Amino acid sequence: MDLPQETSIMANAKHGKSGVTTPDPTPDEKLNPVLWPLGMILLIVAIAASGALVLKQLGIVTAGLPGCGAESDCGKLADSVWGSIPGVNWPVSYVGFSYFLGMLVAWITTARGGIPDSLRWVARIGALASFGYIVVMISLQSFCMYCFVAHLANFGFWIVLETMPRPKSDPSFNAFMTVAFSFLSVSAVIAIGQIQKRDSDLERGARMQDELASAIASQVAPNSQSDPGSESPAVTDPEAEPTTGVVDSMFTGRYLLGDPDAPVKIVMISDYQCPDCYKYEKEVMEVFSQRDDVSLSVKHFPFNSDCNPKMKTRKHGNACWAARAVETVGILGGNDAFWKMHQWMFDRRGTFTNQEVTDFVRTLGIDPIEFTRIINGEEVNDLVLADVDEAIGYGVLFTPMIFINGVEVKWYHIPQKLSSTISRVGDAIASGQASAEVQRPPTADEKLILDWKDNKVRRIGDSPHDLFRGVEDADIRVVVWGEYTSQNFMKKMWNELIPKLDRYPNHSISYRVFPMSPDCNRKVNASINNFPHACLTARAIKAAVMTGTPEQAWALHEWLVEYGPEVDEMTLMTGAATSGLDVVTFQEALNSPEVEQAVLQDVSKGIQMRFRGPPAIFVNDRYVPRWSPEAGDNILGRILAEAAREQSQGE
Repeated sequence: MDLPQETSIMANAKHGKSGVTTPDPTPDEKLNPVLWPLGMILLIVAIAASGALVLKQLGIVTAGLPGCGAESDCGKLADSVWGSIPGVNWPVSYVGFSYFLGMLVAWITTARGGIPDSLRWVARIGALASFGYIVVMISLQSFCMYCFVAHLANFGFWIVLETMPRPKSDPSFNAFMTVAFSFLSVSAVIAIGQIQKRDSDLERGARMQDELASAIASQVAPNSQSDPGSESPAVTDPEAEPTTGVVDSMFTGRYLLGDPDAPVKIVMISDYQCPDCYKYEKEVMEVFSQRDDVSLSVKHFPFNSDCNPKMKTRKHGNACWAARAVETVGILGGNDAFWKMHQWMFDRRGTFTNQEVTDFVRTLGIDPIEFTRIINGEEVNDLVLADVDEAIGYGVLFTPMIFINGVEVKWYHIPQKLSSTISRVGDAIASGQASAEVQRPPTADEKLILDWKDNKVRRIGDSPHDLFRGVEDADIRVVVWGEYTSQNFMKKMWNELIPKLDRYPNHSISYRVFPMSPDCNRKVNASINNFPHACLTARAIKAAVMTGTPEQAWALHEWLVEYGPEVDEMTLMTGAATSGLDVVTFQEALNSPEVEQAVLQDVSKGIQMRFRGPPAIFVNDRYVPRWSPEAGDNILGRILAEAAREQSQGE
């Protein structure tokens, strides 16, 4: 029997056959149950990677990120023109983090039944941005692990999104507004944190500027106990050798920009291919356009082994020729020509062709043939070498090294522009609060001691599984983080430290491990595989502390110091037996969770201490940045003597 027409229409509608109803998705259009959670996971990965960079930028992760220090590829990208949004100086990591969180919120709230068109287009723009940033990393030859993971996860998210169907009803407006609102909300929270960090940094910088002005006023370097008129350091040790650094009594360069009688006298030790030198050179030039009480002289420290015996590589390939070219123009053209060439060289970042430099010296009225003869001669090379030797005498670590009236400006600790610091000192001199006399900067050896004294006191605390000996509450407390397998670095440090420390009866020493292997140290890059038994030796000393007597543990320590680079699992048992340990008990403990946890605790604390790498020495809770005999004469002995003096005077 035929059904009434309206009944047939209802039946057709029920089965999706009517042209006026929305059909059910065909099987290939149905939402794959795996795709939605996969997209969410990829966004969470991107949030975690970019969030790590945000925490570092805001100063919340104070111990730094593994592989993301100032000299790392990650740090170079962050400091490059690609590391922030032009005009607002907003770090790219902030934008990425806010974007990923916004997409996650929209994904959870609007994308379960399909992908709205607005979300699809936002994701495409995000994927294009990730592609562009990866191209930047490749072109700059800088690989940032956190950036790469975030962008790779973003690509994966975009691919997942494109494979998902559109929803039956397209909530594009709601999806877009969800992304936008979430993005702006997260950005606002970050902005608050950034403002707080900026205010804190500015306050710290102002305090350091005041200290600099006070140091110039008193003619004593910050925190220094040195007598400005004395050629010997205030802190001495019975076996200290004379200082070997070359230091001019008249601290200035060969050429002067500005009034010779200017009360604010700046000396910069720099490299024409150094990015920071270029930045601070521009800031100094800003001051010259604003003040007439400033003079500038420069000295060279090229990061190139061709003219700098302190360097082991040609890091800045043209830096030596750049310095020679400027000095050659000074010889042939005098003071004015020198400064024109100096500015030209910085504008070109130390890079030029023979034709370019020939054309420019011709505009200065200099014969190119004579220029070529001088630049290839010994005279100009000796001038550059003299500057390098002098910089070494002042303990140069990197460039630029900047002095105002003989007091070093630690620009890397001061967030304010250098021009602000110079103006602050100039105003202090003009008001009679500081002296215009130039004092003698500390020598390299004195600077090493001052660097230790200036370091922040870090409360290291005790650990139940430290290798410890000495007096509780000692006057001199030494803590060492070491790596036994590091090609005799550990042996050299230990042999340098212990004889000097033993001169002081009221001392203590604790040894902690910092194995240079990614298998047990999250700070170590995964590509480093030079220390295959680093984790083994670290666990070994912890196992000895847990299973043996202090004497037996120290005996194994001495054995590891001696043979560390050659140790493997078989020879380690020989060392344990030689040290008097019960080998069976020791071997059982070696791979125990307790021992592994003790190693991880040492590593985590070491990362918090923010040292560059092992062996790292702390004396009375302050880090010793450089200690080796190559760095200076008897530095460790003199630092220990200064620590003892501080304790005796109650400082």
